[in-house]
Amino acid sequence: MLTRLRLISIFFSLTYLALIARLFYWQIYKGMELSAQARGQYQKESTIETSRGDILSSGSSWLAASGEAWMVYAALTDVTDSPKVIAEKLAPC
Repeated sequence: MLTRLRLISIFFSLTYLALIARLFYWQIYKGMELSAQARGQYQKESTIETSRGDILSSGSSWLAASGEAWMVYAALTDVTDSPKVIAEKLAPC
């Protein structure tokens, strides 16, 4: 009975030491490399070029069509011109 208890104790101790060694390896030895890889995953930008079809109604008129469009953003705290002046700059007549 005592021998079996010692074997189990040694097994769990070795398993615990192996786990601590592996955690040390990942945290200390490979930590900077893994951190750089993680940052690279979040800062990756990719563009997917695909063609999209048009959506037509039963009367053959367009409900939706593919085309280029621009998105414009502005921080309201930085805008100092009047709305009319900004509209004229964005869409001149």
